[in-house]
Amino acid sequence: MKKIHRFDEPTRREAIKQLAYGSLGVSMASDFLGFKAEAALPGTRVATAKQVIYLYMNGGMSQLDTFDPKPKQTELMGESKAIATKIDGAQLGHNLPLLANISDRLAIIRSMSVDTGSHEHANYQAHTNYDLRPDIAHPCFGSWVTKLSGFNNKTLPGNVRINGGSRTGNGFFESAHTPLIVRRPDQGIQYSSKSKGVSDKNFDNRIDLLNALNSDYIQQHSSKRVKDYDYAYKAALNLMHSEDLKTFDITLEPKELLAAYGDHSFGQGCLLARRLVEQGMRFVEVDLSGWDHHFNMYEDFPDKAKILDQAMTTLILDLEQRGLLEETLVVLTTEFGRTPEVTASRKGRDHYPKAFSTVLAGGGIKGGQAYGHTDETCSRILENPVRHKDINATLAYALGLPLTKILMSGSGRPFTIANKGTPLFELFGRTKNV
Repeated sequence: MKKIHRFDEPTRREAIKQLAYGSLGVSMASDFLGFKAEAALPGTRVATAKQVIYLYMNGGMSQLDTFDPKPKQTELMGESKAIATKIDGAQLGHNLPLLANISDRLAIIRSMSVDTGSHEHANYQAHTNYDLRPDIAHPCFGSWVTKLSGFNNKTLPGNVRINGGSRTGNGFFESAHTPLIVRRPDQGIQYSSKSKGVSDKNFDNRIDLLNALNSDYIQQHSSKRVKDYDYAYKAALNLMHSEDLKTFDITLEPKELLAAYGDHSFGQGCLLARRLVEQGMRFVEVDLSGWDHHFNMYEDFPDKAKILDQAMTTLILDLEQRGLLEETLVVLTTEFGRTPEVTASRKGRDHYPKAFSTVLAGGGIKGGQAYGHTDETCSRILENPVRHKDINATLAYALGLPLTKILMSGSGRPFTIANKGTPLFELFGRTKNV
């Protein structure tokens, strides 16, 4: 019987290529990056964070049911109730009791907006800070991080995306900055070991033969693309033979901790993210899909919120216990919010770009605060409006990256890491330092 390849599963060739691209610059960084971050440029500061864990709620998470409830508006609240937090004047939806209990570690931003209700376009803006265009692919924020700061670990990649999520990648940057995709955190990196029956000697002989066959071609065709592939596979082999490959194996964690994160891909992804930043990974994104609740949302929403509540709370406390929270900035965001009204016929909420929420913790952020404010129906922002590029500017600011550093695309057009976004200096509890 002919094997059917599912489109959501990578082939061995695709997986090896992703592994190669994601791990490329780790062993080739000094030659490949071309420059180092210039800490003296305007817009930079002494870093309060070394790495970022970016939790992306794919589909558009409802602000009213999570981080910006309006308890007096019972008709708008649907089946959600509001519960108290440790932040004065801030409540959470009742499906997030664990996060409410550690809200003294959180900075809740309730004044987010975006100018589009399209999933694809808003997702792209969240990840790149730029509008989606047919004539250019912009680098995702994780690729900017590795481009401007380099790599902490000699064999591990600097930029990993867990559970799929955004289609954005390295854009016009070198392939060294391509996110390594981990689709199943419980399985680690697929196709990262030799096939059964292939001895070390046979494997090495095959690599030697491949190198011999490729050497003349590489010398005769010394284009950037050919060199990228050559470096990529060398770096992939470097990772395959490294002890650091075990970092991707979450089964090495105690069973009690695995259970605490939750028996689902998001919880497992958060645990993997902690293992990766513990080994020097610069930027890790973990995706939780399924927030596009147009129909019968309360049949699914409580379970989805429970997964988020359990995993994010455990992640923050785990980082804190290990002394990593102070240097790790945890971000929770989504592409846009949901309508204040629950549709009577469909019992769901539609896309709503005018107001939604984002949460930050760790990495120099002062916990126990709410930033921004929406009106009594959560329909419009009343104070401190924030855009996706402002959030990413805040991350760059915390990482000490140069906000004004201009890099040119292949077509000669100038770009910066946050596209003129403004850091939320107030969240750090310190005066502006530029």
